[in-house]
Amino acid sequence: MLSKEKVLASLSENEKRVFNYIEAKTERDADRKLKESMRQISGQLGISEATVHRAVQKLRTNGVIQIVPSREKTESNEIVFYGFPAPEEQVGDIFKMVGSLNSGIQRFETILNNLSKENERLEKENKELNELVDQLKAELNKAPAAQAGIDTTKIIQTQPLKDGTIAYIVKK
Repeated sequence: MLSKEKVLASLSENEKRVFNYIEAKTERDADRKLKESMRQISGQLGISEATVHRAVQKLRTNGVIQIVPSREKTESNEIVFYGFPAPEEQVGDIFKMVGSLNSGIQRFETILNNLSKENERLEKENKELNELVDQLKAELNKAPAAQAGIDTTKIIQTQPLKDGTIAYIVKK
């Protein structure tokens, strides 16, 4: 990560205004986060939206801020201000992020395992239901035989024919 002086030296005057705005706004938040759109920031500072985008990109590239995408298109992304912490603080922050990532991965794996088990249960249930449907179809195919006076307990197999009739194979 570059020093504050080097990062600021790489910014135009208006880009520095964006940096100062983000830094000032995030100082008020314990998590150092800002949830404003580029349009809102450009309106507050009276500069172009393109300049805000360029400044944000430079700050992000230099590790000064991070953009957390919003879940909804109608919401602004979140800007997390890291600033210029000492190297030992950066290492601590990285370990915290790795811990959060590991926790997130474990949660994701648990969700996937639960979904997999639910999927297996549903597949088994579906198979059982299909077997019941097949049994019901077989019984329905025997219904005309019962009406015709055929002993349905002796039917071995039924076969629907092309003309709409049903052939029965019965045992003696």
